[in-house]
Amino acid sequence: QKIPALISRRLGLRRFAADMVLEGGSVDVNGRGLLLTSEQCLLNPNRNPKLAREAVEEYFKLYLGVRRVIWLGSGFSDIETDGHVDNIACFAAPGTVIVGIPAHNHSDYEPVKEAMRRLREARDAQGRRDRSVAWDRPGSPCPSMTGWH
Repeated sequence: QKIPALISRRLGLRRFAADMVLEGGSVDVNGRGLLLTSEQCLLNPNRNPKLAREAVEEYFKLYLGVRRVIWLGSGFSDIETDGHVDNIACFAAPGTVIVGIPAHNHSDYEPVKEAMRRLREARDAQGRRDRSVAWDRPGSPCPSMTGWH
């Protein structure tokens, strides 16, 4: 809390402090009032133990100008970030969401299928359906913060 206060004072900027944990990869926005996140990440007791879904959405509305939130589920194997949405899906453009589809035998396959179901049912901030694009994840190992997996 000290560093943001110092920076805002030095630069003469107004500071808005929200009482929640929100890392950059935990959300993705389409620029038109729609935000994508996961329950596993932002509703996790290790981040926001005192906040219910409704309170988190209210923060998004007040601080980010979001009008609607698409919540993807939980059960993702991502142990470094505990379900950051940027490891699951992202907006390619307003109205288009790209989802990385793992192999059928990967532990993320079922949670990603559930995410696709939720995306198919979701509406954007104007009430329209977004288009979900499934993209096969690469089969080669990828680096992580804890090494290769």
